[in-house]
Amino acid sequence: MNISDFARAGRISVRMLRHYDHIGLLTPAHVDARTGHRTYAPEQLPRLHRLLALKTLGFSLAQVGEMLEAGMDLQRLRTMLAARRDELNRQVRADRHRLARVEARLALLQEEPPMNTTITTTTAAAMHLAAVTDEHPGPDRRSAGALIEPLFTRASDLGDEAGIDRIKPVGYYPHRAGGVHLATGFEIGPDEAAAGAAVLAGLEVVEVPPATVATLLHVGEMSEIGATYAELGRWAGERSVLGPCTWREVYLEADGTDQSDWVVQVQLELAQEVVAPGAE
Repeated sequence: MNISDFARAGRISVRMLRHYDHIGLLTPAHVDARTGHRTYAPEQLPRLHRLLALKTLGFSLAQVGEMLEAGMDLQRLRTMLAARRDELNRQVRADRHRLARVEARLALLQEEPPMNTTITTTTAAAMHLAAVTDEHPGPDRRSAGALIEPLFTRASDLGDEAGIDRIKPVGYYPHRAGGVHLATGFEIGPDEAAAGAAVLAGLEVVEVPPATVATLLHVGEMSEIGATYAELGRWAGERSVLGPCTWREVYLEADGTDQSDWVVQVQLELAQEVVAPGAE
């Protein structure tokens, strides 16, 4: 294979192949003494793939060279890459949550006095939760609150035992026949969701589907969140877009026992997409 074909097969630039040759990481199978043209054997592709995988993991080129010379077991490399993928997924979730917190604070700072009263509509992405679940016989959020707080405490303890991150706490409360299904826990990645009970130490995997939602920020004590629910319900009812009464709570700021500065995004699923979504 000439250098261009080998570069395409390895999804790398010709320039980088020349660099790896120059530093002795991957020398061509043959170099024409007269023209200097490099040719590579197909059997060199596995070495190139290992080289690039180790580089992606953050090893220096010197370390990559040492590991290649010592022999890199394919299964070990797959394990290392999977661990790196999981780490990056956790970072992405953490960044998404930090972005939501920044947006929430911006919304609060844009109003005077600093209390957000703006209802917006958006598309909430699908997610999986590692959660503790229970049933509540009535629709009232205030009475359900007595169950929700200990459920979150239980989910936190089990999450620590399972070693999952607790970056994004979420409550998911779909109404069903006879009451409300309560699921409280933390967003997890697809691999953790697929593993399920095998790694979640008693936590249940709950699938939260995508949906068009109306959102309103609640700031302060959770005992007062019923007013936020009522305002969202009134808004959706007036516009005839109220769905099957499924609610979500995304906890943006919820550290410590003092709830005076907690920020929770309350979401109400809508029956249909609102025309001209945005501030109301």
